[in-house]
Amino acid sequence: MQGFSVPVRAFAAIFAVLSLASGCAAVVSPPPGVAHESLAEREALKAAAEDLAVTRWPKPDAVSFTQRLTGFIAAGDRLTRDRVVEIYVEDLAAAGSPAKGVIADAAAHMKKAANVVAVADIASNAPNPRMSDVAVIEQAITDFREIRNIYLAACKKLDMPESDVTALSDELDASLASLGEAADRLADAAVKNRAKAFAGSPYAL
Repeated sequence: MQGFSVPVRAFAAIFAVLSLASGCAAVVSPPPGVAHESLAEREALKAAAEDLAVTRWPKPDAVSFTQRLTGFIAAGDRLTRDRVVEIYVEDLAAAGSPAKGVIADAAAHMKKAANVVAVADIASNAPNPRMSDVAVIEQAITDFREIRNIYLAACKKLDMPESDVTALSDELDASLASLGEAADRLADAAVKNRAKAFAGSPYAL
């Protein structure tokens, strides 16, 4: 009785499909020059995101998963957001004109956010956008969201006019939305690039 056999080419094609479905893309060598260009764009995006994360205040300590479950957070064990806001406001007061300082700092951060968006769009149109690039901008979104919260908390602590706080909040929200839209565009480009790479691989059906 002849045993059942699967042609090697068919088996390879099935394996490639299963790999793609499980999140593993086929390895395809980029054309000469593409790897270097993509690396430069990737480093530029990383640098822009890191610049966005730089603040005049220390980063609040995160609450661990265990602490959230148990509810046990010892006093003085972590640098809370409230304490960070106090540190920032004290720094602003020492420099003079704290209200103007908040507005100026926030404007500078929104420019940094716009730079991340611009670099992300360049990466979207690059020869080899990847989902790892999307992870970089998603981290930038997380950082900017926390930065936004610090600025608005500082405004309230300084008893700034509600109209000024609302206007600043709207501007920060618009910057945050722009980052999210850039992340979506980059993700779409990465998905299309991945599908194109798989279609051009020797394992494509």
